[in-house]
Amino acid sequence: MAEEVESAIENRRRLIVEAGTGTGKTLAYLVPIIRGGQRVVISTGTKNLQEQLFLKELTLPQRAIPEIRAH
Repeated sequence: MAEEVESAIENRRRLIVEAGTGTGKTLAYLVPIIRGGQRVVISTGTKNLQEQLFLKELTLPQRAIPEIRAH
């Protein structure tokens, strides 16, 4: 999924992906987005999910990839 997300970003195309709970979807789209260095909009269904993404799940790729800076 991460490779497809990265390819979609590079080729400026849309991508729709479906995957079950616990499959690593968040990292699969966050890492290529962050590595690409572009601004993006991530739409979430709930405020709780938004907070989870920003406060918890965004910190792991930032620690794992040293050149990443929070924008």
